[in-house]
Amino acid sequence: MIDVFSSSPLGLFRRHAGAQGARTFRLDQGPLLPRPIDPSCIEEGTPEARCTTFTESPDKRLSSGLWECTAGKFKVAFSVDEIVHILDGEVIVREDGDGAVYTLRPGDAAYFPLGLVTHWHVPEFVRKFFVVRVPGGNARIARARQRLGM
Repeated sequence: MIDVFSSSPLGLFRRHAGAQGARTFRLDQGPLLPRPIDPSCIEEGTPEARCTTFTESPDKRLSSGLWECTAGKFKVAFSVDEIVHILDGEVIVREDGDGAVYTLRPGDAAYFPLGLVTHWHVPEFVRKFFVVRVPGGNARIARARQRLGM
């Protein structure tokens, strides 16, 4: 099940240095690099995704950044916990199983738990701020365990 929250659009996110290691970044800066969607997951169209990572914890289990995608339909199987905040555009997300459908627009936030399988329909374009958390102690081991169903 997806938890969806509505709020005002997030145009700028700043963390002011106060604690050791704090970083400041703007959501409207930084190059987004191609992040191709696995061709086996594409259900319709030719969606093109781009991404940049803003932050990563020392143990590489927690990170955040920006992701955007052009029109298309594709399957997303979550191998991490992810929280998203839609900044621009729209995405219609359908869950496998019960088929619950959610339309996410600017200002909406959602939580996608590890193991959830969804189908994303991007009518034109979507841009999201994301926070992902890899389960377990070591990120590589946790991802390998998740792939193996452990």
